[in-house]
Amino acid sequence: MLFVYTVRKAGVAEITSGLRPVGAGFLILIALTGIRQCARTLAWIKCLEAPYRLRFRDAFAARVMGDALGTSYSRQPGGERAVESRLRERSGAADDWLVAIAIENIFYSLSVVLFIFSGTTALLLTFTLPKPLRYAAIATLLASLVIAPLAFLVIRQRWKFLSGSFILWAVRVKRNWVENSIARAKTLEDRVYGFYDRNRAHFLSILALEFCFHLAGVAEVYTTLSFVSDTIAPTLFTAFILEFCQSCH
Repeated sequence: MLFVYTVRKAGVAEITSGLRPVGAGFLILIALTGIRQCARTLAWIKCLEAPYRLRFRDAFAARVMGDALGTSYSRQPGGERAVESRLRERSGAADDWLVAIAIENIFYSLSVVLFIFSGTTALLLTFTLPKPLRYAAIATLLASLVIAPLAFLVIRQRWKFLSGSFILWAVRVKRNWVENSIARAKTLEDRVYGFYDRNRAHFLSILALEFCFHLAGVAEVYTTLSFVSDTIAPTLFTAFILEFCQSCH
C-alpha cells in the first residue's frame, strides 16, 4: 500500500518518463542483480561441508526466494522459512544447509564491515563534511576497526556467547524451550567453529565472492546513472559512494 501511495504521489507519468531512457538497459540491470545473487549462492555452496552437496540451481532458487520474502516482510524470518521449505523439498533435510547459511552470513557481514570501512575512508578523504556527519563517519570508521578484529577473535577463541546468553536467561526462566535453544545454539557454535578449523583454505575465496556481490552493486548503480543522467557523466567513485550509503542503510 505504501508503494502504491508513493507511485501515485510521484506520478506514474513522471516515473515512466524517468525509466524510458533506460530502455533495454533494464535487462543489463537485471543481469547485474542476477550476478549479485549468483555470488552469494556460490559462497553459500562453498560453506557447505562434505558429504553434503547442493546443486547450484536449487541453491539459487532458494536464495532468490528467501531474499524476496525477506525483503517483502521487512527482513522477518519468512525468508529463512522459505529457504528451509525449498531445501526440504529437494533434499529431505535442511539443517546442514541452514548451518551453511549461518556461516555464509558471517562472511557476508564481514564483507559489509570492510566495505563500510573503505567507503567511510573514501568519504572522509574526498569530501568536506559538516561536523555532525564527519563525527558520525569517524565513529563508523572506529567501529569498523573494532568489529572486524573482534569477530575474528570470537571465532579464534571459540567464545560461546550465543549459548552463554541462553544459559544466563535459563537461570531466571526455567523452561523446556530455553533448554532446547541452548542445545541448538551450542550445536550451531560447534559447527561454525569447526568450519573455521577445517576449511581455512576456503576463506579467501568465500570472502572474494562476497566482495563480488558488492562490486556488482557498484556496477549496477553506475549503469543506472549512465542511463538516467543527462547532464553529469557518472563515475565509478560516485557509484561506489552511493552503494556504500546503501550498505550503511
